Amino acid sequence: MKILILTQWFKPEPMFKGLPFAKALQQKGHRVEVLTGFPNYPSGYLYPGYKLRLVQKEKIMTFRLFALFFIRAIILIKFCVR
Repeated sequence: MKILILTQWFKPEPMFKGLPFAKALQQKGHRVEVLTGFPNYPSGYLYPGYKLRLVQKEKIMTFRLFALFFIRAIILIKFCVR
């Protein structure tokens, strides 16, 4: 089965559930892809080696990872309410 993991945080950020969960699914024979934002947690600054663009495709271990540019909902709400 093809599975898409949609998460705000994923490796290389210090989150402990994403990668082990993806590995466990893959070990059960599933094809796993990850859709996430650009790594910036916990500092809020983009990690070295990344540039802001609409989409960045990469491979982490055996997983296809798609990092997307997104705007926080709070900022968007503040902009729209004016």
